[in-house]
Amino acid sequence: MPEFHYNLGTVHNELGNKQQALNLLKEAIRLRPDYLKAHYNICKIYSELGDKENTIKEFEIIKKLDGSVANELAPIIEIT
Repeated sequence: MPEFHYNLGTVHNELGNKQQALNLLKEAIRLRPDYLKAHYNICKIYSELGDKENTIKEFEIIKKLDGSVANELAPIIEIT
């Protein structure tokens, strides 16, 4: 159930437990590799942590999954 891991990951992120959130969101993606919402949240967390390399890696995955979502995300994570 990737949704379980996704939902728990978003709760941890809201509580400020970013590393735990990343672990749970990555598990959601392991279970469903094309889970756009999980990739989106991972990308935002990496951006918030200042991890540009992983932010860009996730952003590239999002672009492949849904270009319009990537266009909406770019200004949020400051990628042009």
